[in-house]
Amino acid sequence: MKSWYILLFTLASFSLLVIIILSLLTPQIESRLKDNVTAAFIENDLNWVNVLVEGRKIILKGQAPTDWLRIKAKKLASNVSGVAVIDSQITIANPLQPYILTAAYDGKQLSIEGYTLNQQSRLHINNSVIDVYGKNNVTSEWQFREGQPSAWAMVTSGVISTLKILKHGKAVFKNQTIKLSGVAPSAKLKTQIDKQLSPYSNQGYVIQADIKVITPAISCQKKFENLLQREQILFAQGGSTIDLNSYPLLERLKLVMDKCEQFGIIISGHTDSKGEEKTNQSLSLNRANAVSSYLIKQGANTNRISTIGYGELNPIADNEVEEGRAKNRRIEFTIEGI
Repeated sequence: MKSWYILLFTLASFSLLVIIILSLLTPQIESRLKDNVTAAFIENDLNWVNVLVEGRKIILKGQAPTDWLRIKAKKLASNVSGVAVIDSQITIANPLQPYILTAAYDGKQLSIEGYTLNQQSRLHINNSVIDVYGKNNVTSEWQFREGQPSAWAMVTSGVISTLKILKHGKAVFKNQTIKLSGVAPSAKLKTQIDKQLSPYSNQGYVIQADIKVITPAISCQKKFENLLQREQILFAQGGSTIDLNSYPLLERLKLVMDKCEQFGIIISGHTDSKGEEKTNQSLSLNRANAVSSYLIKQGANTNRISTIGYGELNPIADNEVEEGRAKNRRIEFTIEGI
């Protein structure tokens, strides 16, 4: 009988010892868990989360900027070693903020960033635009959030696909308002975009399109400018004899003229400010005429070409330094009417 009392006393003593040890260790365990969870949030820029610990239970509080970040916070906490239970009491800050998506196309690459409801909606949009642009030409960054507008995946993927028609463009979706901007290669393609966008108005969306058209005249002007920005037509020093090294450039300019045969071309000469103003004006005109004569000999229509000499009147760089003077000694091609 005595041995039973001894055994009971031993068990009671051991239990009491365990309770005492646990009471001493629990604050240390809680502190370590809190530090580890908090460190995980700081590392992932979730500093707005407040962490409370009850044993191995983690209580999360705070206001998440988006539902996606609220879910991310809970997942991060659950991945911390030693955590048994997660009680997420995080709310969404500004739940009525606009539902936004932005898509930008630079002529090669498409980038998408914004909200969608879930993985299914994300996949619908991504797969639709990848079919149009190609997998390697699409980058996207998504946040999942409640409150997705009606037909969001269908409308956004459809509108984003129309950007491919543009030279470059951008679509901004804010709730059910769509702002589309960009540059169309022709008026015909702009009309095509308008037709493709019209069905989305029936889905309750308001479309605000600002599409500019590249006219043939502007396109031709750009081609002239691109050639002459990379290379200048050179002449004998102080004279109007064309340097032989400039003949290849003149041939390329002639090819542009042939492709833009519906437009008149103004060839203008410019000099630096060294020398007499009257002499410079005469030199610039003679150089413009020399270029015109060469092109006409190569088959250019004389009725399409006019020349003018500006002398030193229109500098594009500093005439006080040689580098600037070299830039000011130039020939320019301008489409009439631009």
